[in-house]
Amino acid sequence: KGGGGRLVGGGGGGFGGFFGGGESSSRWHSSENSLRVSDSGSETETMMAMTAAAATAAVVMNEAQAVAARSQQWKENEAYTKALTELVTWRRSREEYPGYEAELLKFKAAIPVSEVDMDMVINGDVDNCYRRFLSAAGGKALKAQVLMNKTLQWRTSQDLTASMRRWRHIPRAIKDVIYDHYQSGWYTSHTPTGTPVYIERTGRGHMNEVLKHVTADDIVDHHMRMMEYMMRVLLPEMARRPGVAVPVPDKVINVLDMEGLGLHMMTSASINILKRVLAIDQAYYPDVMYRCYLVNCPTVFRVIWAAVKHLVDTRIQRKIRIMGKIEGAALEELSGVFGGLDRVPSFLGGGCQRTLKECAPWCLDHMDDTDFVSWEGTAGTAAGLGT
Repeated sequence: KGGGGRLVGGGGGGFGGFFGGGESSSRWHSSENSLRVSDSGSETETMMAMTAAAATAAVVMNEAQAVAARSQQWKENEAYTKALTELVTWRRSREEYPGYEAELLKFKAAIPVSEVDMDMVINGDVDNCYRRFLSAAGGKALKAQVLMNKTLQWRTSQDLTASMRRWRHIPRAIKDVIYDHYQSGWYTSHTPTGTPVYIERTGRGHMNEVLKHVTADDIVDHHMRMMEYMMRVLLPEMARRPGVAVPVPDKVINVLDMEGLGLHMMTSASINILKRVLAIDQAYYPDVMYRCYLVNCPTVFRVIWAAVKHLVDTRIQRKIRIMGKIEGAALEELSGVFGGLDRVPSFLGGGCQRTLKECAPWCLDHMDDTDFVSWEGTAGTAAGLGT
């Protein structure tokens, strides 16, 4: 990672096929104002950049005020404070193993900080990184050491920064095809518990259609890009957001919408991709997920779940909540997750009209740096935070 939050490393050209062409090295990216400006830009371009930067700053300020106002409402609501208490209690339980602190010292001695890849350390909190791996290993230093060493070796073998930088080279037409048949994204970064919510409309997925345009490797690469965005950009933003207390800044919530799910989706290609993605998440991004909601599960879901359940680690299975149609108590629970019924997506029974395509990563022009770019408006509850 270079200065000013810019991601360096990884190719700038010749990606071909799925990744499209490269970009001339005569352009640079300013992490301060998130604007691309030509080295030889004219005075007019400079003025336009300054104007755009001022507009961006105003939006950021308005959103910060909306975040603070909404957070105050959450603090005054018993249901939301209860949800936050549950999260904090659960997080503490992850360290309630015999001799946890002594095992932590052994773990740190076995793998010194100098050997840790800082890109897998959320917001620079190295101690929390060690604790996350140790908790995932059941409080055993030796198991945690093996887990982290494997992760470090894997990260060395993958150019994850290049994966993020490739995003701006992918043609819009290809992105549209991926989205149309694989709708997923980070829906909100503003929740009562400070845990961003990732949504995937699994029941609407048509992996065979996606594979007509990209390869299985491309799909896995996209997944890794999303995970790195979470680690390097999204979760650090949660931890440093002013005026908002985030006691557990290293956890996320997943919501998988199963409406439309059918046996026709159980193709060998889909299963193989699922296996690869699950293996990556479970081995190299341990103990990041707080909860996973499987919602709108049709009758056939039981058959499909029985076929894939063995791929999911038992410790992760305990975090999964399976729900039928989103209504009544189920909708109320989701409302608690999002911070109000007006914040739940309309396709899940709530009042927010924002589509996944208006969310990260689809709304992002690039992932060249670690600057957080918000996708949630502030003009009314249906569009953004509301107050």
